[in-house]
Amino acid sequence: MRRVAKNTLALSLTSTARILLGIALQVYIARLLGAAGLGKYAIILAFINIFQIVSELGLPALVIREAARRRQDASKYLYATALAHVLGAGASWLLLTLAALALRYPADTTRLIILSGASLLPYALASACETLFQAQERMEFIPLVELVGNACQLGLAVWLISGGYGVNALPAIVIGPQVLVAILSLSIAGALGWLTPLRLDVAFSWRLVRASPDFYLLALSIVLFSRLDVLVISKLLSEQATGIYNAAYQVVRVVNLGAASYSDAIYPVLSRLFREAPERFVAIGRKALQYGLMIVLPVAAGTAVLASPLIATIFRREQYAEAGLILQILIWLCIPFLVSALLSRLLLAGEQQRASLQVSLIKLAAAAVYLLILTPLWGLPGAALASVAGTFTGAVLNWRFVTRRLAGLRLGDLTTKPALAAGGMAAIVFLMPDRVGLAFTVGIGVVAYLMLLLLMRAFTGEDWLVLQQLAMMRSPAATVIGSPGGSQQSTPGGGSS
Repeated sequence: MRRVAKNTLALSLTSTARILLGIALQVYIARLLGAAGLGKYAIILAFINIFQIVSELGLPALVIREAARRRQDASKYLYATALAHVLGAGASWLLLTLAALALRYPADTTRLIILSGASLLPYALASACETLFQAQERMEFIPLVELVGNACQLGLAVWLISGGYGVNALPAIVIGPQVLVAILSLSIAGALGWLTPLRLDVAFSWRLVRASPDFYLLALSIVLFSRLDVLVISKLLSEQATGIYNAAYQVVRVVNLGAASYSDAIYPVLSRLFREAPERFVAIGRKALQYGLMIVLPVAAGTAVLASPLIATIFRREQYAEAGLILQILIWLCIPFLVSALLSRLLLAGEQQRASLQVSLIKLAAAAVYLLILTPLWGLPGAALASVAGTFTGAVLNWRFVTRRLAGLRLGDLTTKPALAAGGMAAIVFLMPDRVGLAFTVGIGVVAYLMLLLLMRAFTGEDWLVLQQLAMMRSPAATVIGSPGGSQQSTPGGGSS
């Protein structure tokens, strides 16, 4: 578990700075370019994110699983993945252009989308390196590289937008940092000894691509689901409405990125434990879900109470006032998002990718129906409700497949005490007078939640042991979620995952 803790810290705690930089960028765009400008940027990112996944051909999840089991073949997997990604990126840029033209956005928005598509090429190389970082459990490099990229992106945005380029600066803001991230990622891969003399094994790349259709459809369905709300709002409502919705989503994005980093850190370890120690595979999945819910539940409850002052503090423009109501609704999707993220990793690690694909396709279809019905009916609040409903649908389906095919997780036992404590904390925060200030109110909420957890005895002796050993970055007792023997890989410091 030591390596899990290290990777979780690398992908979550270290990534706090890059998340804040990303939000600072969106806030800067929102303040200087207004809701319409932020809406254009959200549409560009929706297209780029979708076609990034198109360019990856479904390889990351497959390669992480397989390369985690064949750690000595890092160079072989890196070259094969990079070759497939680069070829996929060229084709994806063409498809992105055709899609942007077909959807008939305003002429300037269409032009900005197509120009931003150039970022797919450097992304292909960066993604191949990131895939191997995860497979080799060297995830500490990922947030560091992205931190540099985000800092460059924010600086570039301030320089270009303040220089009067307006929305025309958006493609450069997308492309420039991605080039830097690709260069840094390749440099780290070289330092790790993965850039051996170039040997392009086209046959091996093709075998990987042929083995990845389930992973490919899964990744596509996930990214389409995550960006479907932006695309629907931009077509059924307006670019300004898209900007207001995106402003509210920035707070949700922070929580979801933390949940995604958490599940990504667990995934390679789960992939190994499924084969090496099935009983620990189940235990680590249950503990990961328990600790994740203990964090996300109070965040959702507290944000719902403080949504309006939070939006006012961040964006400081009257046109974003409606985003407070949207955030009160959207924040609740963080709970099923965390559950889905962890359960889908359990399914993938347990070689149940077809089940995970079925969940994602059903969830995507359900979300499309929800959005197309509720958005015209109730506008932005309807779109927010549809997003929450779609995420909840996916969580329920993932839970059904995991409990039927892998293990029972007793979700009710894991959520009852944290949910009651989060509810009590939300009531206390709601009763706090406005004059005490947002920061003080948040601090009181954190203390109240922790005290309620202690009073309810939400932590067992086993939990205290695990948390203590995680804090010390030492491997926990083998009876809980410790390292298996035999073929277990050891870290340079002598600890094991």
